[in-house]
Amino acid sequence: MLFFQLLFFTVSVSAAFLYSERDIESAEADLMNITTDLANIDTELSFFTPGNINAAINIDDQFEAVSTFTRNASLWNSQTPQLCVSQNGAATPDDADGFINMAEGGYIPVILDVLNKTVAAREAFAATNGFVPVILKDLIAYNVSNSLYLANLTLGAPPEFKPLALNIIRNITMAFNKAIAAYSD
Repeated sequence: MLFFQLLFFTVSVSAAFLYSERDIESAEADLMNITTDLANIDTELSFFTPGNINAAINIDDQFEAVSTFTRNASLWNSQTPQLCVSQNGAATPDDADGFINMAEGGYIPVILDVLNKTVAAREAFAATNGFVPVILKDLIAYNVSNSLYLANLTLGAPPEFKPLALNIIRNITMAFNKAIAAYSD
């Protein structure tokens, strides 16, 4: 448990140095794409049965794809740290509120459901040619890219939304810790 807390802290601190200007519209589009990718994994997990190697490989591929997309959505290339901007200038509290509402309506319930279903599918993955280490690798990789993504979003949040953003991060981090622990034994 301490390892994952230290990992999250390290990723969060690293994210502070990577944060730069970000357009709110592209951030919203990225969030919708990530949510769609997670919903696809959620569907695959719902129908996954022990021994179905093709489905297990597909789930692995989808985890790798969403992890890469999430990591790329987090890595912005400007040298000067700035707040999030929109086409109309600096992002406003209304922009942040809209983004958080999008997250609460799609991303958050979907990622939590994916992680819970992944925990529930552990024995099915174990019965599929020992696929547990593959899913563990996926969970660890996605936890890192997702932590970076969430840390960057928190850095750009207006002060009044930081407590809510930190609570969202805490809940998702706990779900990742539970899933990773289930596949670590």
